[in-house]
Amino acid sequence: MTPTLALLLPALLFTPQAATLKEPPTTPAVPTAPAAPATPTAPTAPTAPTAPISVDAALAGLKGTGAPFVSFELHSEGKSLGAVRCELWPDKAPQAVATFVGLLRGLVSWKDPHNGEWKKKPLYEGLLLHRVIADFLIQGGDPKCAGDIQCMFSPGSGDPGFAIPDELRADLRFDQPGLLALSNKGPNTGGSQFFITLRPTPWLSGHHTIFGSCDNLPLLQKVSQVETYPNDAPKTPIVIQKLTVNRKPK
Repeated sequence: MTPTLALLLPALLFTPQAATLKEPPTTPAVPTAPAAPATPTAPTAPTAPTAPISVDAALAGLKGTGAPFVSFELHSEGKSLGAVRCELWPDKAPQAVATFVGLLRGLVSWKDPHNGEWKKKPLYEGLLLHRVIADFLIQGGDPKCAGDIQCMFSPGSGDPGFAIPDELRADLRFDQPGLLALSNKGPNTGGSQFFITLRPTPWLSGHHTIFGSCDNLPLLQKVSQVETYPNDAPKTPIVIQKLTVNRKPK
């Protein structure tokens, strides 16, 4: 990879939010007597977002006590391309795992961007892979793609109506393919969108929560190489179907 490309790729997944600008007043304010100085108070720490569900609640009712794992199939033109299985890491990224499983099972409400309604039903079933880049990643989980093959003409820009905090760890780095991580728009803005890496991507370390690892890399590599539009959306839709979540016996 050239140095220029290595600098451009992380920007695709990490977009800082724009600052809010305020126009100056159009007329001068009327002078008033100076107010008495306010009593100094201790600064209030900003409130960090939290996951909408706990790990225990998200995994409740599943048989077994071992690590949870998610299985799903990728379909295109009505045919199955194959299955993928991802082991989840609730001990390393509990809020990401809880949110992902909660949305998958229909235990967490999400805001439908098409009509603004909050829905409590499984989100990921039937969603598109809205972005694939050869030998880099596949990405899905945008609510704008729910029942909408065009994803409201802006695939990858949707969110579930809430955000969760980053869970960044020094011992979890993008040093291997097959890692499952949350997409975001900047710090502490993860939600429903996720991506799976197809090779080591060290420049993403410290910017995205890693919460699992996936198998069947040959299938994911093949999918990443399909023909795409300039925004990296596959020209022939690839759909996530038959999602299940289970736990290992121990």
